Amino acid sequence: MSRPAVELHEAYIWTCDDCGQDNFGRMIELEPDSELIPESLRSEVSTFASIQRAHGVGGAFLTRPSRVACLFCGSEFDVDDGE
Repeated sequence: MSRPAVELHEAYIWTCDDCGQDNFGRMIELEPDSELIPESLRSEVSTFASIQRAHGVGGAFLTRPSRVACLFCGSEFDVDDGE
Protein backbone atom coordinates (compact mmCIF):
# COMPACT_ATOMS: atom_id res chain seq x y z
CA MET A 1 0.00 0.00 0.00
CA SER A 2 1.51 3.33 -1.03
CA ARG A 3 1.54 6.39 1.17
CA PRO A 4 0.84 9.92 -0.01
CA ALA A 5 3.97 11.95 -0.77
CA VAL A 6 4.85 15.31 0.72
CA GLU A 7 7.15 18.08 -0.47
CA LEU A 8 9.99 19.13 1.84
CA HIS A 9 10.96 22.79 2.11
CA GLU A 10 14.16 24.43 3.27
CA ALA A 11 13.83 25.84 6.77
CA TYR A 12 15.74 27.43 9.62
CA ILE A 13 15.67 26.98 13.38
CA TRP A 14 16.63 29.40 16.12
CA THR A 15 16.39 29.35 19.92
CA CYS A 16 14.86 32.29 21.75
CA ASP A 17 17.35 33.90 24.15
CA ASP A 18 14.50 35.00 26.44
CA CYS A 19 12.37 31.87 26.89
CA GLY A 20 14.61 29.10 25.48
CA GLN A 21 12.01 27.76 23.03
CA ASP A 22 13.02 26.56 19.56
CA ASN A 23 11.38 28.42 16.68
CA PHE A 24 11.16 27.22 13.09
CA GLY A 25 10.68 29.19 9.90
CA ARG A 26 10.49 28.42 6.20
CA MET A 27 13.14 29.84 3.87
CA ILE A 28 11.86 32.09 1.11
CA GLU A 29 12.64 30.94 -2.44
CA LEU A 30 13.38 33.73 -4.91
CA GLU A 31 13.26 33.69 -8.67
CA PRO A 32 16.62 34.67 -10.25
CA ASP A 33 15.15 37.97 -11.47
CA SER A 34 13.48 38.86 -8.15
CA GLU A 35 13.64 42.49 -7.07
CA LEU A 36 14.50 41.20 -3.58
CA ILE A 37 17.96 40.17 -4.79
CA PRO A 38 20.33 43.09 -4.17
CA GLU A 39 21.36 44.94 -7.34
CA SER A 40 25.02 44.14 -6.59
CA LEU A 41 24.30 40.39 -6.86
CA ARG A 42 21.83 40.25 -9.75
CA SER A 43 24.45 39.73 -12.45
CA GLU A 44 26.05 36.84 -10.56
CA VAL A 45 22.68 35.24 -9.79
CA SER A 46 21.61 35.55 -13.42
CA THR A 47 24.85 33.95 -14.62
CA PHE A 48 24.52 31.13 -12.09
CA ALA A 49 20.89 30.48 -13.13
CA SER A 50 21.95 30.36 -16.80
CA ILE A 51 24.66 27.81 -16.01
CA GLN A 52 22.15 25.69 -14.10
CA ARG A 53 19.71 25.72 -17.02
CA ALA A 54 22.47 24.93 -19.55
CA HIS A 55 23.53 21.86 -17.57
CA GLY A 56 20.02 20.72 -16.73
CA VAL A 57 20.46 21.03 -12.98
CA GLY A 58 18.18 22.67 -10.52
CA GLY A 59 18.72 24.86 -7.56
CA ALA A 60 17.03 27.51 -5.52
CA PHE A 61 17.91 31.00 -4.42
CA LEU A 62 16.93 31.23 -0.77
CA THR A 63 16.70 34.08 1.67
CA ARG A 64 15.89 34.44 5.34
CA PRO A 65 14.52 37.27 7.45
CA SER A 66 16.74 39.92 9.01
CA ARG A 67 14.53 39.99 12.15
CA VAL A 68 12.56 37.26 13.92
CA ALA A 69 9.95 37.18 16.68
CA CYS A 70 9.50 34.28 19.09
CA LEU A 71 6.19 32.49 18.58
CA PHE A 72 6.05 31.67 22.31
CA CYS A 73 6.96 34.89 24.17
CA GLY A 74 6.94 37.51 21.39
CA SER A 75 10.55 38.67 21.92
CA GLU A 76 12.13 40.13 18.78
CA PHE A 77 15.71 39.71 17.63
CA ASP A 78 17.96 40.83 14.79
CA VAL A 79 19.40 37.89 12.83
CA ASP A 80 23.19 37.47 13.02
CA ASP A 81 24.49 37.09 9.47
CA GLY A 82 27.54 35.15 10.65
CA GLU A 83 30.10 37.68 9.48
